[in-house]
Amino acid sequence: MEQCEIENTLSTTLLTVSTVANILHVSKVQVYRLIECGKLEAVDIGAGNQRPGYRVKSSSVNALLGDMH
Repeated sequence: MEQCEIENTLSTTLLTVSTVANILHVSKVQVYRLIECGKLEAVDIGAGNQRPGYRVKSSSVNALLGDMH
């Protein structure tokens, strides 16, 4: 991984699904759908057999908000 990629990765804030839902004024179910269809980039932090525990990249939320306006 190049230095630029490392810096970009470290500077990205990860948001909970609930936080993203509040920012976008939608339900958590709608946030999960946006993740599943690829409109929001998220990291699955779920462990083992547990259901996915997503954290959404703040840059992805900003990009989506930019697309909406």
